[in-house]
Amino acid sequence: MGRTVYTGRFSAPREEDEAIAREALEAVGLTRLADRPYTQISGGEGQLVMIARALAQKTPVIVMDEPTAHLDFKHEMVVLETMVHMVRDNGLSILMATHFPNHAFYFENKGLKVRVALMHEQEFLQIGSPSQVLNEANINVLYGIESRLITCQIDENHFIRQLVPIGARAGIQEGERP
Repeated sequence: MGRTVYTGRFSAPREEDEAIAREALEAVGLTRLADRPYTQISGGEGQLVMIARALAQKTPVIVMDEPTAHLDFKHEMVVLETMVHMVRDNGLSILMATHFPNHAFYFENKGLKVRVALMHEQEFLQIGSPSQVLNEANINVLYGIESRLITCQIDENHFIRQLVPIGARAGIQEGERP
C-alpha cells in the first residue's frame, strides 16, 4: 500500500516497488509476516506494518497520530525504538501526536533532537525541547495531575529523565471523578 502513490491507476506494482516494500518490512523487523494477512497479526505488529508502509513511500517526513496507543509495554518499546532508527538511519523527520509526555523524553534520552509543542485549550502552552517544557507545572496545567520529574543515572555517562504521576490535582477528593 505504501507504493500506491507510485503505481498507475490500472497498473500493478513493479519489481522495484515490491523490493522497496520488502526493505521497509525488513527495517521494522517484520519480514517473517510478509505473506500473512494484516487482519491476522497483533496490534503491535500492525503498528509496525503502518510504519513500514510509511517508509515504503520514501517521504522525508512521517506524521504519526498516537503510534503506541493500545499497545502492550513490549510493542510500545519496539515501535519507539523503530522510530529512533528511522530518524538516525534514514534521516527522517517525524511529527508525532501523543498524550504521553515521556515519549518525548524517550527520544531526547536517545540523543535525538526533539521539539515539543504543548497544546492546551486549543493554543500552544509552550514550545521547546522536552527538558525545557515538560515539567511538573505544565503537566499540572495540561492533565490536572501532580507529578515529579526524575532523573535516573543509567551508567557513568548516561542519564534519563521521566515524569512520574503522583496523583490528581489538589481539590479533587479521593473517589471523585475529575
